[in-house]
Amino acid sequence: MEQRIVGIICNVFAFLLFEYYMEYANDKYQFSIRYEIYGIYVVQFLLCYFFVMENYLISPLFFGILLLRRYSGDVPLCLAFLLSEAVQIWIFSGFAPEVLLYNLFVGGALCLMPVTSSGEGKRSLLWHGFSLLYSMLVVVVCDFGFWGATTFSRLLTVVLVYFVSLLLSLVGDFLLEQGLNFFFEKIIWRYVKEDTPLMKRWREQEPNSYAQSQQISALAQVVAGQLRADIMVAAVAGRYYNVGILNGKADYENCCQIRREYHLPKYLEGIWKDQYFKQRIPATKESAVVAFCAMAVAMLEYARRTGKTGMGIPEMVAKLMQNQFQKGKWNRCGFTVEELLVLEQGVAQWLWEQSETRKEQNLDG
Repeated sequence: MEQRIVGIICNVFAFLLFEYYMEYANDKYQFSIRYEIYGIYVVQFLLCYFFVMENYLISPLFFGILLLRRYSGDVPLCLAFLLSEAVQIWIFSGFAPEVLLYNLFVGGALCLMPVTSSGEGKRSLLWHGFSLLYSMLVVVVCDFGFWGATTFSRLLTVVLVYFVSLLLSLVGDFLLEQGLNFFFEKIIWRYVKEDTPLMKRWREQEPNSYAQSQQISALAQVVAGQLRADIMVAAVAGRYYNVGILNGKADYENCCQIRREYHLPKYLEGIWKDQYFKQRIPATKESAVVAFCAMAVAMLEYARRTGKTGMGIPEMVAKLMQNQFQKGKWNRCGFTVEELLVLEQGVAQWLWEQSETRKEQNLDG
């Protein structure tokens, strides 16, 4: 009982470290994948708590690492997960040193393995083969170190556990992906559906603003995907970027009033603060993406309306990017120079494609 209490305390401490890492040390987890990671962590803890076997070869740690490696692609996060869970398994197993060594060595190999969804063909098979051979080598070393011999059955168990864990991770990934897609479609993406009362009101009351918000949302969604930012947040925030105009003016107070009236997501208020308070600088990638996309769409629309189309779209977007850079608008959101280049090129490419599509439609008409 004391061992389990200590294990629970370790689990809570590790969970708080994960939360700190995903909130402050790595901003790409601020909105997106953190809930999947939390789910994996909780399931892993329950496995450790109830099903740790005396035979340390049957370690539930494999499954958690493989899933986490597949979802996050973040080696430091996987290593932190390995350390916290290995210590818990060590505690639950009665402080057996071979259990701790085995999980650290084999888990370390799995942390460094390639992401199973990105590598295909011979290279992926080579990495999996290397990881499996490394795992078998560690088992032989541990067996000789603690008992002076090893057996074929123990090596066979390593192979079976590895492949079963990999299979479970692939199946679990597929099922979780399907479940999340269903959840997003029913719960989250309903905010951008066109048949809601708010959208109908917006379409009838402010058709121009409505059309512009559609463009901002579509553009922000595409660019956020290229930057590994949260697509859902970018799409929703872009869709309601100027929703306050329904109450007379697109400002922070009117946007918040609309949010409360139609029960929109709470996180929109933080993004609106970044957009409408001039002294604020976007604090997240999603907020920065939406702000830049909104300015680019508005600038292009203004140029078309006034006939000032002498500057090409790439040049216009580049000028806007330079202007924002000089104002220090990218200082807090965590963009690298390469990501800013991807942002600029992605926005320019999307606007150019939309412009060409509009020209073709006008010619056909």
